[in-house]
Amino acid sequence: MSRRIRISNLLAILSLLGLLALIFSWIIWFVTPPHWPRPLLILLAALPLALPLRGMLYRRYRSHLLAAYLSLLYALHGGSELWVAERLWLPLLEVVLALSLFFSCALFVRFSRNENPELR
Repeated sequence: MSRRIRISNLLAILSLLGLLALIFSWIIWFVTPPHWPRPLLILLAALPLALPLRGMLYRRYRSHLLAAYLSLLYALHGGSELWVAERLWLPLLEVVLALSLFFSCALFVRFSRNENPELR
């Protein structure tokens, strides 16, 4: 396993965990949801991010692909929240973490495909 693959995997995992922590803290401490119960919001917001985590820890190719696709939804959510949010740093941090997750997963997929020709 090359150094580039390990670094991109580590950056992807850290970005995913940071995005999960941001989603939890956003729902629990910073924004009180008026019409939805908090556990349901946490389930809807955090569960899709938690699904590829186990595969990413084992450096699985398809888990990184799934995480990259899911991160685009969170980047869109953060971009739409930038227009209406009172605190601008929360959605800005969500966009930065989601794009960091996307690019680190894309680099992992590219580097691992170059190392394993049967993944092509």
